[in-house]
Amino acid sequence: MALAAGMAFPVAGGATSVPAAMAVWALAQPPVSAAYIGLSPNGAIAAGMLFQLLVSVL
Repeated sequence: MALAAGMAFPVAGGATSVPAAMAVWALAQPPVSAAYIGLSPNGAIAAGMLFQLLVSVL
């Protein structure tokens, strides 16, 4: 497994879990919940790609 994938799994795990999504859905309006559900996986992917870039440079 690539280092970036190993770093992205823990980041995405907590953000994309069903209990976390249900908590956001219960506390926020639907547009905010949809943004959370859409941006969380994308943020984890971006963090993994950035980490891979940093590892390859260093």
